[in-house]
Amino acid sequence: MTIDELIAAAKHNVALHGKSDLMQSSEQWTQGRTVFGGLSACLLLAAAEEKVSKDKDLHSLYTSFIGPLLANEPFEIEVSILREGKNVVQVLSKAMQNGQVAVLQQSCFGSKRASDIVIDHIPSHTMIKPEGARFLQDNLEGAPNFIQNFDLYLSDGGGPFSGSSESHTHGWMRFKEAPQVITNAHIVCLIDTWPPTFAQQLKSPAPLSTMNWYLEFINPGVKCNPTDWLAYQCDASYAKGGYGYSDAYIWSNTGEVIAKSHQTITVFG
Repeated sequence: MTIDELIAAAKHNVALHGKSDLMQSSEQWTQGRTVFGGLSACLLLAAAEEKVSKDKDLHSLYTSFIGPLLANEPFEIEVSILREGKNVVQVLSKAMQNGQVAVLQQSCFGSKRASDIVIDHIPSHTMIKPEGARFLQDNLEGAPNFIQNFDLYLSDGGGPFSGSSESHTHGWMRFKEAPQVITNAHIVCLIDTWPPTFAQQLKSPAPLSTMNWYLEFINPGVKCNPTDWLAYQCDASYAKGGYGYSDAYIWSNTGEVIAKSHQTITVFG
């Protein structure tokens, strides 16, 4: 199934019944035996948006990967409104499989309000847009299946398990097969495509897994075309004792900041 078909399945019946029909994902979107985390987060957001009025923008998203969401096994997405005020809506979404919560997500949507406060300390980037086909995934031996759905262009930093001394990953990303449109859900899926930046310091493959992911859409309304490259810069802030923390910014093809990301990652190596 394409990304658009999966998003459509996640949305189906949510507005009416508060949960999706049973659905499943194939090996095309897996990381090991589980559904790629970026896809599961994407689907939960797509379902949540069905319960929120279109005049409210997505501002933040907190996703916890609690247990494995297995491929080729049915699951459903449950959505509930935690609180809806005049300006802000808080939504809880859960991916349920075999009676267990596999992925939990809280999203926050808000209406625009008049304010005298305007602050912009977000950094810009100077990366040159990709030319040719020097894609990161072309050199990833044993790469997870989901990577085939994306193009990743590494501008700076080392590849996974290369024994690099660097702790940052800077580059560009896009869908290999362009979707019909680019929504917030599509962007969530794209952001998590990159291997954890800590992986480049390992000299041989070892498991790494995101536990929690906080994502802020700090500039709602940025327009992206389906074939656009999005810029990505991720820097590790700390890693010790098998846990690491990284922060990233994401920009549009034209240099407008879209989102800020923070991940807590377990490192088995």
